[in-house]
Amino acid sequence: MTINGDVKTGDLFVFYGLLQPVSESYPHVIDLAGSGAFLGEARIRGDLYDVGGYPGMVAGDGLVCGTLYRIDDPVIVPEIDAFEDIVPGEEAESLYRREQHSVLKADGVQTGQTAWVYIFNKPLAEDPKIESGDWLKDGEPHYRKRKRTLLQWARRGVFATLFALFAYVLLSLVIGIIFDNPLLTLVVAVSGALGFFLIALFGNARNDVDHSGPDASDMINVRMD
Repeated sequence: MTINGDVKTGDLFVFYGLLQPVSESYPHVIDLAGSGAFLGEARIRGDLYDVGGYPGMVAGDGLVCGTLYRIDDPVIVPEIDAFEDIVPGEEAESLYRREQHSVLKADGVQTGQTAWVYIFNKPLAEDPKIESGDWLKDGEPHYRKRKRTLLQWARRGVFATLFALFAYVLLSLVIGIIFDNPLLTLVVAVSGALGFFLIALFGNARNDVDHSGPDASDMINVRMD
């Protein structure tokens, strides 16, 4: 099994979460459309969990629904890996690990193709299983309706405040140097800090949920095809 290996032109991926083009949280800053082609639905053998606003796939007997993607320009792969929180050379520190697995049809029959898949690489706690294996159908809509706990809001509030203070100081320095206008500097710095505070507070973050409990490494070390 190849883990986090080199990706070549023409290699396939199966995206089962946020990287699917119809996901509400699709990262438009990554030029997937310009660096390859989405080829339609595909299945991968495994079990899917909601691990905090995004899905995590581990070894299992289920069928995970995803989108097949062909890479035409591998230069984009480090961006995709970074989005999936893969730390180069540090597999244990990575949130996911990229492995090659068999591509399946909707009925579970192999297509004869293999694709890179991002496998969740952290412990599973009481993360809910997505029984259908379809994040877009049953995972993402459910998460959008779920409310954060008071502890999660408190954490986000602290983070947002620190982020806003940093933005205020940075904007004050930059605008002050460029325009040398105290009133303009104050208005821009306060407005910018408030904007960053709101984004950090209400944005969708991956660290809202702590992952602790039975180690998932025994599950993900099993080849799923």
